[in-house]
Amino acid sequence: MDNVPNQTVICQCLKLLNVDPSRNTSLDYRARKLFVGSATLLFIEAQLHQRGSYKVIAEHLAANRDFQKFLQLESISAAQLSRKMKQLPMANLQTLFFSIMERIKQQTKNLKGITPGIGKLNLLDSTGVTLPPILAKWCYCSETNHGAKMHTSLVVVDSKTMYPGKIIASTKDIADHEVALEFTVDKDATYVMDRGYQVYEHFQQWLEDKIKFVCRVKENSRLTIIRERELPKRQKGFIRDADVKLPGLPGVFRLIEFYDDQKRTYRLVTNRFDLSAHQIAEIYRNRWHIELFFKWVKQHIRLVKPHGYTPEVIWNQMYIALIAYALCLLVKLTLDCKKSMWDLLQLIRIYAEKPWEDLMKALYRKPTRTSKGRTKRNGRPPKKAKKSMEPRLIIR
Repeated sequence: MDNVPNQTVICQCLKLLNVDPSRNTSLDYRARKLFVGSATLLFIEAQLHQRGSYKVIAEHLAANRDFQKFLQLESISAAQLSRKMKQLPMANLQTLFFSIMERIKQQTKNLKGITPGIGKLNLLDSTGVTLPPILAKWCYCSETNHGAKMHTSLVVVDSKTMYPGKIIASTKDIADHEVALEFTVDKDATYVMDRGYQVYEHFQQWLEDKIKFVCRVKENSRLTIIRERELPKRQKGFIRDADVKLPGLPGVFRLIEFYDDQKRTYRLVTNRFDLSAHQIAEIYRNRWHIELFFKWVKQHIRLVKPHGYTPEVIWNQMYIALIAYALCLLVKLTLDCKKSMWDLLQLIRIYAEKPWEDLMKALYRKPTRTSKGRTKRNGRPPKKAKKSMEPRLIIR
């Protein structure tokens, strides 16, 4: 990153995107004041800070002179911001998103995945954004369910580093398996999916194309057992490891059945014959990372509450939210920061209008406590409530 001590933290972070805030001759032909570049940076900054409305975005810009100078924009109205969000070209946001992903990919290319034996994982799933029925008739799914979907491929390069490799936006009535083949193209990664992606013809195609996958299947799936494999002796919880055939298909797959600590049974179909049953079960357990990713984006970058309800606003805000997430990750990788993504985002918000050197001091500040405190042996049992412990309250 450029080391400019006097530049504010938020401006220094946004400079990583390489977006020019000045007029673009092709995209800003009729624009007088708010250009595509400056609007994109303004909306990304608002997404990072969870600004709840166009009015709040406009007021923050009016109160921050350093940010005005960076955007080359002194003031803007909420109505202009609303119109600009609808007019932003989604192709421009897609290009920006994929350019950041490529830079992240280059910085993480030497990471070996969850473990060297398992390698890199590609987790497939989708999350929904529920919209009000009256304002979003264009995304009708049922009488009580209107909304959009973000189908996501999350690349896991190690246990603490993951990024969205690709997304496909759709309305909620598009099933997950309908877009699965558009994600599964990388032969070096293992694709991990839940039961929503169970389509036997896809399994056969991935087997022929040498695309590695692990997919959970339903309990009533009809699978023909060809050969039973020996179960792991040291790991408990495994029920079956067998070679199977799917109905009407020539390919041979592998079936792993196991149960977790809560006695829930899982059935996994895969074409990875080179791994142990324990490794395949561990691959599927890591699918939980994509659920945590969706939760992180919705809670910390406010994807769950869009600024508008038209298709253009929904699609654009999906990409803006992912660009905001990717920007945080890019800052973390560039600075080789050991803090979590949430801790880093909190510091960016706290020091957003402070000089860059203040953020550096906060990131690498040594802890004041030298000890983590007295460790508990085997944990302390929770105290059970008794009748004598009932609170007595008087409210006047």
